[in-house]
Amino acid sequence: MVARLLPVLVGVFCSAPLVGQGADPLSAEELAWLADHPIVRVGPDPDYPPTEFIDDRVVYSGITADYLRLIERRLGIDFQIVTPTHDERLRRVPDAMGVDVVPISARTPTREKHWSFTEPFLHFPAKILGTFANGPLSMGDLVDRRVAIVEGYAAAEYVASSHPGVVIVPVRDSVDGLQRVAMGDCLAMISDLPVASWFAEREGISNVFVAGESGFTYDMGISVRKDWDVLLGILEKGLATISEDERQVIYRRWVHVSVLQAPPSGAWTYLLGALAVALAGGAGVVMWNRSLKSLIADRTRQLEEEFLARDRAREREQMMVRELDHRVKNTLATVVAISRQTARGASTLGQYTETFEGRIGSLSRIHERLSQRRWRGLQIRELAESMLQPYGPAERMQVAGEELVLPPSCAMPLAMALHELGTNAAKHGSLSTSEGSVHVSWQRIERDGEPWVRLEWIERDGPPVIEPRRIGFGTSLIRNGARYELGGETSLEFAPKGVRCRITFPLEGARSSDATRPLDESATGSGTISR
Repeated sequence: MVARLLPVLVGVFCSAPLVGQGADPLSAEELAWLADHPIVRVGPDPDYPPTEFIDDRVVYSGITADYLRLIERRLGIDFQIVTPTHDERLRRVPDAMGVDVVPISARTPTREKHWSFTEPFLHFPAKILGTFANGPLSMGDLVDRRVAIVEGYAAAEYVASSHPGVVIVPVRDSVDGLQRVAMGDCLAMISDLPVASWFAEREGISNVFVAGESGFTYDMGISVRKDWDVLLGILEKGLATISEDERQVIYRRWVHVSVLQAPPSGAWTYLLGALAVALAGGAGVVMWNRSLKSLIADRTRQLEEEFLARDRAREREQMMVRELDHRVKNTLATVVAISRQTARGASTLGQYTETFEGRIGSLSRIHERLSQRRWRGLQIRELAESMLQPYGPAERMQVAGEELVLPPSCAMPLAMALHELGTNAAKHGSLSTSEGSVHVSWQRIERDGEPWVRLEWIERDGPPVIEPRRIGFGTSLIRNGARYELGGETSLEFAPKGVRCRITFPLEGARSSDATRPLDESATGSGTISR
């Protein structure tokens, strides 16, 4: 009866008003920050049940999902769910992951380089999981033995620093670790119990149990990118609005009695004795079974191949659905943000329509180019030429630089910045006269041993330039886009002889191209814009 009521109680708590909060708990500064950041990108682990996961309906679910929904409703935050790839999550760098917030994360020295952390709201002791055949285990028993730990998890840093003699075997996920223990490839696995129990029950792994205590506890809170301290304070206030009763309801909704619980004290000897008797009695059966193996081996292989093919097809389908959902949400969020910011700077409906259509048209062009390349990246030359095409004759726009391919995460924000520069040049700058020109160049540079790109925009022979008194959305996008979206920096100079802009950003995932000409076969070899 209680189990049936738990979802109802969670719904009641999610819709209830703030307890003891007569006024908005956020300060004026925090409300202003949220207005300037209408979308907060959240990157959960898609396969970490019951803590958090993406379910069969492609819905973000689990303990942290319930927490975030409460915070979202009570503080008016718009969380956008993003699902980084496995490799992106391992890097734990905000820009590499494309997220601003990780919903659940244990504080470690490595992670503190890039993230700030709220106070922990979940506490999961990490257990030593082993088989009955190996009996109870302590951390001392694991010295020089193979122990599975999911790669990237905080327990790995703890074991490496506190128990250096343990041979850590990084595994891709909890299922991989449990199977290695069950099959004897690893003596034990170190994991938090709710997650390991969930997977053991789902996969039918019945010979792995809690063998001991690791001495480590996952004290997990929300991690926020380090340059967003205001959001950290907002989320701390959001967590404070969730009462202890609400937390217990959420916990009981997702965490049930573990199937991995250790046997009662003194049961190990009995279990091992029973196992020995069973093995002796089964020896004859094993000999008889061997005679049947040759008859069923071929059919077993066929079935395995069929199941494997079905699993791969299902995984591909789910991955495509998640990717499509991710891209559609990102695009819609971008359109909404552009519409809001354009409306703030427009004085008439006509001005709003013209500016908004220009920006959406630019977004559409770059989206089409990326789609043509199947989202595998885009050459800077092709990107620049595509953005400048609407603004004048090709001979007035020079584009030069080495052949570099940008990943979509870099191409989209850079394209929007070039669109704003081109629009400004056409209305007020060098492209507003018949003599003026624009020169766009770029080169690869190195910073701290990492590849970066430096792109320069130079306007020449236009009317005298006067720095605008008011900073609009376009100027703000140019100045701040590289910092927020690319992890780089921008310098924008309204020099009297022409606007000069330099955008410098890390070349995350970009690669050199062997091509000697733009992808657009109609482009000329001179480096001018092709029509």
